[in-house]
Amino acid sequence: MSSNGLQRKHEKTMRILVLLALLTALVSAQRAAAEFRTIELAHEVPFEDLGLPGASYDTMSFRECGQCELITLKVTPATRYILNGQALDLGNFGVEMQRIRSQAIAEKNVVTVLQKVETGIVLSVTVQL
Repeated sequence: MSSNGLQRKHEKTMRILVLLALLTALVSAQRAAAEFRTIELAHEVPFEDLGLPGASYDTMSFRECGQCELITLKVTPATRYILNGQALDLGNFGVEMQRIRSQAIAEKNVVTVLQKVETGIVLSVTVQL
């Protein structure tokens, strides 16, 4: 076989190897994407659409928008209530939320509710003014 013929055969072999490598990478990427699972979900809630729980073992309800469906999730004593980076107990957080609402600061801000998807339990309720 001539050197020109060997070079063509080599080029063909290299193209096949590159194609196989690309196919392997594509299959691996699809498998990784299929294994992706949401563990925690953050909801951005307008102040006026948030109902705080009355006790540490209770539920809280909110709407992500005025026309959105009502969402009700469980809270536990482990649920964290955070205002401007400071952790508060539920009672003090509720007092601060009332103060914020009464001062009309709330219109420009949202509350972030972080939920564990698997259990429907609220991990944290955060307000950053």
